Amino acid sequence: KNELTAGVEYYKTSVENEFAYAGERSINNKAIFVEHRWKFDDSWQLNTGVRYDKHSEYGSEVTPKIALNKKLDDSSNVYLSWGKVFNAPTTDELYNNNSGMGLANPNLKPEKGDVWTLGGNTKLSEKTNLSASVFYSKIDDAIDWYETNIVGGEYNGEVWYLWQVENVNKEERRGLEISINHEFDEYLSAYVSYNYMQ
Repeated sequence: KNELTAGVEYYKTSVENEFAYAGERSINNKAIFVEHRWKFDDSWQLNTGVRYDKHSEYGSEVTPKIALNKKLDDSSNVYLSWGKVFNAPTTDELYNNNSGMGLANPNLKPEKGDVWTLGGNTKLSEKTNLSASVFYSKIDDAIDWYETNIVGGEYNGEVWYLWQVENVNKEERRGLEISINHEFDEYLSAYVSYNYMQ
């Protein structure tokens, strides 16, 4: 009735861009996470987890999450989840200035906030699965791109402007996802999904 999963994660990314500065810039992140799955009833399961990140630019952050899962029958379930968000900017967003990507911003803050999700899964047939979910998130310092008034170049007589990355003070997102997966045989399967976000 109890299952514990734990792990560690490490990544490092680097970028070199003589347009903005001399030399290479890099960031790294070390993380440890633990998740506990508790099947406290034949049809109910509670998942709780916590993740600790130590980022080279943004310090330490703890992000918990919790999900409640209800088994409706042998082929269907529904779930409700909540979790904290910590999303650090990438090296491209921080340092990579170029005409294709746009203007980086070394003063970016990481995204932080909350995400709620309500969803379900069901088997339509022996080889066809349907999944659907809706979500709502509220994010502080969301990372976004906007068009500047700086001319980036000209193509076919049309002037195009550079884009700049910035933090949005507060951002709310809501949306849904529906997907269907079908296995034709042991070698071939197909996957179709529709996503909507506001």
